[in-house]
Amino acid sequence: GLEVAHLASHMSPSQPLQIISLLFTNWFILEVIIRIRVTGIRNFFTKHEWMWNLCDLVLVFISIVELGYTSFGTSSTSRSPLSTLRAIKIIRVVRLFRLFRYFSQLAKLALMVADSVRQLLWALVMFILIMYVWAVTLTEGCTDWLKLHVNVTDGDAAIARQIEDSQVDGLKEVHRFFGSLDRSIYTLFQVSLGGVSWHQVTDAVGYVDWFYFMLLFAYV
Repeated sequence: GLEVAHLASHMSPSQPLQIISLLFTNWFILEVIIRIRVTGIRNFFTKHEWMWNLCDLVLVFISIVELGYTSFGTSSTSRSPLSTLRAIKIIRVVRLFRLFRYFSQLAKLALMVADSVRQLLWALVMFILIMYVWAVTLTEGCTDWLKLHVNVTDGDAAIARQIEDSQVDGLKEVHRFFGSLDRSIYTLFQVSLGGVSWHQVTDAVGYVDWFYFMLLFAYV
């Protein structure tokens, strides 16, 4: 974290931070070597903690590769393919999860979060389906209303000019929020996450018909 904060405002890495990183890298390498020596290679990859061991081994390998590039003076701002590998350094944050092995409460909390992810994904699928159904219905009603005032077969530039020249109230708002299916999905997504105030969207749909107004109000 300190290294990232430093590189955010400097072109080159900090020498003291590089020394600290080198010490930690050597510590992790020594730790993995000792664990392999004590448990044996077979048990290292087959015991109940084999996933943690494999994660540590990968992190050590990444640290060694990074150390090698640093030793050869690879520039942190280089645009070569070698600089792309520096993005893998973010995986080092996974080291924090090693604390779960030593704190039972953290481990239990992690397991609870992992168990809830599957249910969360299904809830997300349900949310997307609901949003899609609402978007299709609102797009159909709003585009039918737009066709009464704008020739939608013209190009986008011509439609924009027609909307600017029209005196119909709410025409611009309805076209901006629900002029197409992708716009409707994006609008509903914004409404759900607070990206746009819901009263602006419902007021726009109110120009179309009270049914679509109530439908959107029910979605909100």
